[in-house]
Amino acid sequence: MKKFVLAGFIFLGSFGTAFGWGARGHKIVAQIARQYIDKSVMDSIDAYLDDITFEKASYWMDEVKMNINYDFMLPWHFVSIEADKTYVRGKTPDIVVVLEKTINTLKNKKTTSSKETLLSLKVLIHLVADIHNPVNCGFVKDRNGKNVKLRFFFKSTTLHDVWEDEILEYQKLTAEDCLKLAGVMHKNDIVRYQKTDVLKWMEESRSLLSTVYDYKGAKLDDAYVDKAVPVIKMQLLKAGLRLAAVLNQTFSK
Repeated sequence: MKKFVLAGFIFLGSFGTAFGWGARGHKIVAQIARQYIDKSVMDSIDAYLDDITFEKASYWMDEVKMNINYDFMLPWHFVSIEADKTYVRGKTPDIVVVLEKTINTLKNKKTTSSKETLLSLKVLIHLVADIHNPVNCGFVKDRNGKNVKLRFFFKSTTLHDVWEDEILEYQKLTAEDCLKLAGVMHKNDIVRYQKTDVLKWMEESRSLLSTVYDYKGAKLDDAYVDKAVPVIKMQLLKAGLRLAAVLNQTFSK
């Protein structure tokens, strides 16, 4: 059984299937963040990442999810809360707890090894994106949409997978699509979005579940996609802005 320590956080065990955006979503978040990361900070990050690019690091946690040595990370991608309940920190590590501890680890990276800093960096890049996907902050009863069987046009799928990957691929969304939103924002709004508050990020995502579940029957159509796309673009943009803000704060010299 695998043991992992992240700045005093210890977890033993394994979990089911991992959650998150697909590779396209994670790359978009990384590409957006890169536009707002200070050059000196990006240089430091690249030095830590060494032979892996910033964009590839963004979906590293998904690449290793089939490796049993990393089973301990599987619950980190999401949080599940009963529909009529509010978030309570439990014994099992979830995305809120792990993100907060990871940010703290990076703030105190002078007291940790380069290996621990590298792992924390890859976890941060990935999970800041994941927490902005509404289904990753979803309901216990349907396993964050994993148990909701649907048809997305001609494909059998789940509600979770629709929001993880399939709408992004269907629309061929890019970082440029999301950055257009930033282009029409007031600078003060961008600064406001960049405030580091992991619990608030989760609550924002959870508030969007009304859009996620706004469909009738078992077949999703273009009307559903049209409602979902603006939400997805904004969440990816917020994730990129916030990832950049955390990295600028933790790696600034």
